[in-house]
Amino acid sequence: VLRSLCSGGPNTSLRFRAVPPGKILFTANSRADSAYVIVRGSIKYVNLVPEAQDDEDEEVPTLSTNAWLAEVTLWLQWTHVGTAEATSMSEVLAVNAEACINAFSELAPLKQQ
Repeated sequence: VLRSLCSGGPNTSLRFRAVPPGKILFTANSRADSAYVIVRGSIKYVNLVPEAQDDEDEEVPTLSTNAWLAEVTLWLQWTHVGTAEATSMSEVLAVNAEACINAFSELAPLKQQ
């Protein structure tokens, strides 16, 4: 399974991605295919769903090392509800949901159920 997850081939579920300042990682209303872990740098996340914001004056969150973005993509078909933009030179680990599911489906115990 680890070989499938990290092989570097077209079906690799884990990829490092550089995100320069000002670069958009994903936009609201776009289909999500990956979850992201911030490896270094910082990313601003603006949620566009009004119900999700408690206070209009609330500061836009800036996420940093070890924070996850769009992790719900790993267990649901998801459409982003916000926009993520790098505020400094950043690197993320993108976890492709479909490739991850395919790799884990190769585990024998899962096949038997």
